[in-house]
Amino acid sequence: MPGPTQGTLLFEYLTGTNPEVKKEFATMIPLKRVANPEDMAETVMYFCSDEAGFITGQCLAIDGGFSIS
Repeated sequence: MPGPTQGTLLFEYLTGTNPEVKKEFATMIPLKRVANPEDMAETVMYFCSDEAGFITGQCLAIDGGFSIS
């Protein structure tokens, strides 16, 4: 369950082209930054790895704490 991610159409739609709005949006995330596409890719790679071989049927919010704030 990806959260706000830079470079996505949804994020651009929500924040527009104003850099100040983008900064303000990041303040609503407990980690104080918006995810990069690499953050999503790293999580997917983990779930595809042998280390996650016993994990099944989970939904993981990858949102820097946005869903709990």
